[in-house]
Amino acid sequence: MIPAFKLDHVADPRPRVSLLSVKDDCHRWLAGRRAASPIPDLILPPSGIATREELEEVWAIARRCRDCRTPASWLIVSDRTAVGLVGYRDPPRKTTEVEIGYRIAESARGKGFARSGVRMLAALAERDRRIVALTARTEYGNLASERVLTHAGFMRVETRLEPELGAVRLWRRRLR
Repeated sequence: MIPAFKLDHVADPRPRVSLLSVKDDCHRWLAGRRAASPIPDLILPPSGIATREELEEVWAIARRCRDCRTPASWLIVSDRTAVGLVGYRDPPRKTTEVEIGYRIAESARGKGFARSGVRMLAALAERDRRIVALTARTEYGNLASERVLTHAGFMRVETRLEPELGAVRLWRRRLR
């Protein structure tokens, strides 16, 4: 049986955070389809991390990435609490740019978890020779996310209108 989580050897001491790659059992637990945590003593914040619809989208992305033998999503964990998610929005192919996304539980926002999670994901992406750059999108005016990306080495490259989100800013971090 494949374990629900694999501890990735990336950590950020401030705040004390680890990334755990997420497997199917964890996706079921996060979406409320499984009552017990797949690993002992791991808890969710009372409000959860994301909506069920958002978690279903993350799970669908993870299934697409599995075909490329690439983990797609990681839990951001601090003191045995899952405080957020970070991951790829599409699987890496050959040499490419990969868009990332992240979500932090409301109760954990403003504490540096997004910044640590994005930095650690970038460190993992640097190990994958297929990925030449990471990209991200923020809704126009989302200053907190803009600060997260800036501190993680991303540069703003464009602002444009998207049908679903309206005005968005595009960000890029070159890895090689």
